[in-house]
Amino acid sequence: DVARLDEARAALEVVLAAPELRGALLLVLANKQDLPEALPAGAVARRLGLLDAPRRWNVHGCCALTGEDIFHSVDVLCNELRRVNSCSKLPFSRLYKMIHD
Repeated sequence: DVARLDEARAALEVVLAAPELRGALLLVLANKQDLPEALPAGAVARRLGLLDAPRRWNVHGCCALTGEDIFHSVDVLCNELRRVNSCSKLPFSRLYKMIHD
């Protein structure tokens, strides 16, 4: 949702500032690529401020409705995790709280 990218960027900055996530890999799924007004993955990366981010990240376009490119995107993340042999141990409940506080 193009209108909410600034909100998403602000939330992402809060989450990625957590010391527990230092060095964590980031996968962003740019959903709704089946819609004509969808931003390409590169534009989403720019709007989220990832081009200058000091971490490994990937932005992949996908379509949750059809499942297109979702498995491929997760595969890429898994391969990166295997390659760097790192994984964040931050519980999802704490991550959720960080985003919504």
